[in-house]
Amino acid sequence: MSASIASDDNDASIPHGHESSVDPTDVRTVLSAFKESSVLSRENSAGGDAGVDATVTYASMRWKPRPSDATWSFRVLYLVLFSSLLCSIVVGPFVLPLLFWPYVGWVLFIDRNTPERSGRPIQWMKNLNLWKSIASYFPVKLHREGEEFDKAQKYIFCYHPHGVISFGAFLSFATNALDFPALFPGINLRLLTLAFNFKLPFTRELLLSLGICSVSKTSIVNHLATGPGAAVCIVTGGAAESLQAKPGTYQLTLKHRKGFAKVALQTGACLVPVFGFGENDVFDISKASSFVESVQKTIKRYLSFTVPLFHGTGITGLLPYQEPIFVVVGEPIKPRAPRDPKNITQEEIDDLHAAYMRALIDLYNRWKRSVSFNRVESLRVE
Repeated sequence: MSASIASDDNDASIPHGHESSVDPTDVRTVLSAFKESSVLSRENSAGGDAGVDATVTYASMRWKPRPSDATWSFRVLYLVLFSSLLCSIVVGPFVLPLLFWPYVGWVLFIDRNTPERSGRPIQWMKNLNLWKSIASYFPVKLHREGEEFDKAQKYIFCYHPHGVISFGAFLSFATNALDFPALFPGINLRLLTLAFNFKLPFTRELLLSLGICSVSKTSIVNHLATGPGAAVCIVTGGAAESLQAKPGTYQLTLKHRKGFAKVALQTGACLVPVFGFGENDVFDISKASSFVESVQKTIKRYLSFTVPLFHGTGITGLLPYQEPIFVVVGEPIKPRAPRDPKNITQEEIDDLHAAYMRALIDLYNRWKRSVSFNRVESLRVE
């Protein structure tokens, strides 16, 4: 059963007026993210919090022509992913067996733990113009609240919502398209994804070159132990949340997911709430039949992931809609001293998890009127 955590206009859980406390400088940052559309209104921008509320409408964003170079960037990305899958299934095993099978042996016996040991990021891969072109398509903007993060601390970034593909998380934290190093100097972050993705030959090499690692407890602990400034980003909602990624809504799977809070207590890492406004707007989700739902649940049970029935635009429907995504990184929740996992109580986990949920809801309420252009209902958490 789900619960409505934050309503759109009258939030019982947040004091009245708190949701509009976004600094005017931040508002200007928000609007600058979409300045190229030439449709954003900033009436009465001369004073106070002008521009925070309903001066920007979702409808006004719809007319912007799709950048042709960004469209081709998506085609290149999909071509690379499809080619790697084709090589894994057909070309490698049957056309180039003398190269493919030694590679598979190397992956299985020598390199298999790399996804849990911080990967092997290659800076030129993270700096490719391809990622900047894709980010400009939506566009995607990354914003940090507050001061620079303390380089001496460790961090667990938690991204919401999952969406269909998590474009906001990928572009913000796996690439340098949105200038993550400039916004978070000294923070050595790894985006985490399902271990299954590293079982696909060639595709795993692309993920590892971007510093993407496995979303396992071992992987998190190993990377956070690499030194001050170490950080990971988890898309906490996972497969269950991706099935609820309907445009204009934010239905999070979070209430009973507390593993990240326990790891934070174990490692002494700060928890960082991150919200991707617009993440759910880039694809439409089709209602699945009862048979399809049963297939999705079966896949999720055995493979830990599933794929919603989605479609975007273009001939294949794989090109996402051109809807803005605004990724807001909240201020860290202060860490506690690292603890032995055996001595961590359920009450401590519950308390930290509750504090995190309050911080996430506060973050949502501060920004929803400014950057959530397509809202049709309240934030919901289940």
